[in-house]
Amino acid sequence: MSYIILKLSTPLNSSVEIGDVAYYSVLQNIDGTDFSSGGSYNLIGEIQNISIDNQIATIKCNFEGQVPSANDFIFFVKSEIVNTSSIKGYYGIVNFINTSSFKSEMYSSFCEIAESSK
Repeated sequence: MSYIILKLSTPLNSSVEIGDVAYYSVLQNIDGTDFSSGGSYNLIGEIQNISIDNQIATIKCNFEGQVPSANDFIFFVKSEIVNTSSIKGYYGIVNFINTSSFKSEMYSSFCEIAESSK
């Protein structure tokens, strides 16, 4: 099996872990802002090892897909088999912030909540 080594600047998302699957999306620059090419995601492979040294994260993945370029947006997806629980607790706070200078509308939002104890 072949592997690919990704070197990324830190900080990484705190929930990334071994067993997650890495993907990338090509970024497009529109009016000085980088956007992902929506819906066009490319498989890199399953994460096998993560190490951080001198503010550089080294991620080893099974190489199952395509090689990303230096400017691509790299992200990960958690396993649906293990990570299927809903939010637990009594309350939660969510802030939706529009960082764009353009007017935006949010069509809908959804949250599944399970009370953790009584």
